Amino acid sequence: MDIVLANVLMDMYARCGCLTKAHQFLEELPIRDVIAWNALITGYVQEGQNHEALNCFGSMQSEGIYPNAATFGFFIGSTLVDMYAKCGLVSDV
Repeated sequence: MDIVLANVLMDMYARCGCLTKAHQFLEELPIRDVIAWNALITGYVQEGQNHEALNCFGSMQSEGIYPNAATFGFFIGSTLVDMYAKCGLVSDV
């Protein structure tokens, strides 16, 4: 399968909240790249499954795939917004 098409499908599954399917799809890909991993990590974060997002982050790195600016931008940005919200400081975001 073309890597671009695979990444689009990963993004679609993740955006639709079909994270089990997205994760399964990622596992079946013969070639995984940072874009596919970012799609899955983003999906987990958007669904509030931060522990799963961290697990994916670790798995990505253990495969020798390192995060890019998009990985850190979304992950760190979402984490900070979540922290402010839990502290009742949403107006400060």
